[in-house]
Amino acid sequence: MVLKTKLTELLGIQHPIVQGGMMFVGTAEMAAAVSNAGALGIITALTQPTPEALRQEIRRCRTMTKNPFGVNLTLLPAINPPPYEEYAKVIVEEGIKIVETAAGKFIKMFKDAGIIVLHKCTAIRHAFSAQKLGVDVISMDGFECAGHPGEDDIGGLVLLAKSARALSIPYIASGGLGDGRGLAAALALGAEGVNMGTRFMCTVESPIHQHIKEAMVKADERSTTLVYRPFRNTARIFKNSVAVEVNARERKPNVKFEDIRELVAGARGRVVFETGDSEYGVWTAGQVLGLINDIPTCADLVKRMVGDAESIIRDRLDVMVQQPFENMMMHRLCYNVGFHIERKHRHQTFSVSHAASHPARVITILGKQGNHPQYHLKRNHGHFIPLFIDNQSINQNVYKVFVYVFQVPDRAFLTVSKIVYRFLPLLLSPLLVMSPPIATGKSESGTARFLGSASSGVLELLIFHPVDTVAKRLMSNQTRVFGGGKTFAESQAALSKIVFKDAANEAFMKKYASLFPGLGFAAGYKVAQRVYKFGGQPFVKDYLNTHHKSTFTSLFGEKTGKTIMHATAGSLVGIGEIALLPLDVLKIKRQTNPEAFRGRGFLTIIKDEGMGLYRGAGWTAARNAPGSFALFGGSAFVKEYLFHLNDYNQATFFQNFCASIGGAVASITVAAPLDVVKTRIQNRNFDNPESGLNIIKDLIKKEGFGGFFKGLTPKILVVGPKLIFSFTVAQQLIPFFDKSLKN
Repeated sequence: MVLKTKLTELLGIQHPIVQGGMMFVGTAEMAAAVSNAGALGIITALTQPTPEALRQEIRRCRTMTKNPFGVNLTLLPAINPPPYEEYAKVIVEEGIKIVETAAGKFIKMFKDAGIIVLHKCTAIRHAFSAQKLGVDVISMDGFECAGHPGEDDIGGLVLLAKSARALSIPYIASGGLGDGRGLAAALALGAEGVNMGTRFMCTVESPIHQHIKEAMVKADERSTTLVYRPFRNTARIFKNSVAVEVNARERKPNVKFEDIRELVAGARGRVVFETGDSEYGVWTAGQVLGLINDIPTCADLVKRMVGDAESIIRDRLDVMVQQPFENMMMHRLCYNVGFHIERKHRHQTFSVSHAASHPARVITILGKQGNHPQYHLKRNHGHFIPLFIDNQSINQNVYKVFVYVFQVPDRAFLTVSKIVYRFLPLLLSPLLVMSPPIATGKSESGTARFLGSASSGVLELLIFHPVDTVAKRLMSNQTRVFGGGKTFAESQAALSKIVFKDAANEAFMKKYASLFPGLGFAAGYKVAQRVYKFGGQPFVKDYLNTHHKSTFTSLFGEKTGKTIMHATAGSLVGIGEIALLPLDVLKIKRQTNPEAFRGRGFLTIIKDEGMGLYRGAGWTAARNAPGSFALFGGSAFVKEYLFHLNDYNQATFFQNFCASIGGAVASITVAAPLDVVKTRIQNRNFDNPESGLNIIKDLIKKEGFGGFFKGLTPKILVVGPKLIFSFTVAQQLIPFFDKSLKN
């Protein structure tokens, strides 16, 4: 599980979580535990009594973790101010790479030393000032936070949303955060991560007394109070008897700090953490107390938070974004201003004038579709143009109307569609012929050929379907399984979860059974595909040989022309396979995204989705064309140039074995990138489609170009045996069925 953000990239950490500086808590043990969990641990400088003690604490922390950690240096009013500058010099001298600050005095010193500065702010105006000073990351502390929330009382929701608009540097959320929901919410609000203090106090490694941790678990979101308000230095602390007394004294007129000095002395807070007497003095805690119900290790806390956040983003938020079916293809198209519509208030009608950029002459405007600002314009040749009103001008007198224009991918798709339409009788004829190429001396019946090829598909399915499921699930996975700071055991567990899903922790047989999801869809698809492809390619090849052999021979020569003819026939049949796409879609969704089927029967899905089951048809055709070209072309090449066969159907078992391996490896390698894209298009929830172009952009950004070849090795290892097996079974069973039927 990895959430990659600007924060993780900048700081070199695995997870976008920072342990904020905490007085008397931010020790080497605390920081190292958090850093070892993949987050950013922070030592609190002023917890150490002297600058030299801080130096030793930094060195001690380096013996406990090899991961990045930082140091907090906060400048705030104090009864006895410490030597801040000496602490700052130690930070620089010790080569610390990350510093958390809460005042601007030493920012220049840190930046000159090449240190990444994470600056805490409680207001947008403060964040602007820090941004001008050159800090690298802003920690926006909402009113919910422990310690000093500022004097404006602005909650995190507003601060984070406004930061997204106002700031040009990364920012993280602080205050009220302690679980995966908070992390997901912060990321949704534009933050690059979260900063937590109180939640890390209540962990196994936290250096405070167990009684204090237990008191935090028992507390709720009402268990804090604000102090120092009369002195414009507000702080949020745990609501104990001392805090109640401080509040009582602060309500008196003309209160002075001396009136509460002995109650709020920092030394008393240290005693609280050391002895476990939660009533001895004041100690900071945030409203996140209401979300704390256990005392986990730092590693367990971080892992749980990231896992929960990932699940919320993927399983809850992602499925909420829906796209109307009628607009499914429109997101790929480019829009140009084509018309201007002037609104006539009096009669609630529209008059249309065409723009110079569009050649069409508009005759009429048709009605609005539902509640969406969509219209259809009718051109002078009678065709309808789908238009979209510019929402920004919806309340003005003139509407700008956007008309889509075709881009290169759309032109290519239309061209392929025209070819398929032109050759449709040719492409559908294999379904009638149902004849895989069999090396026999006489022609078998169509029934025998159907039974033989269908049986080969069924037997292939029972043997190879589990491996196919594993390959599809690996290709659909969009996270890094190995590396990224994971241990081997964690990587194994992650791989098991990807492959076996809900059965990851079950016994072996249940795990194996989990590799047969969607068997009904898979059987229908596999049998139809085998009958279509085995019978279709030679039929189309015979057609090309009869009508276009001279063209292939003149262009490529006799032998190469023959090979290219076989490859071209395979490519045309491959394009025609989009007729079987609904079965393939249902099979892949059942293998990789079973949640999409919950509460929905087969007929319900067909009724609801309709043509939506052909989602990704363009990408499927684009994948099948070169893939089938390489498959049949590679096989023909081996038979022609390695075994010098004149009649490919007379190949021996060994020759077919070699030819199948050559064609399969070539086909899978060529089609792998588009196969990954097609699989990810198809395994999305039915109500949450995503375009292939978006998938490609996300794949390159998150996984690199290597992501295009995920699952390639298992696919190569499977395809060769599958082709050999099904071809051999067909050779044996078709004559058997033919003889049985005649008898």
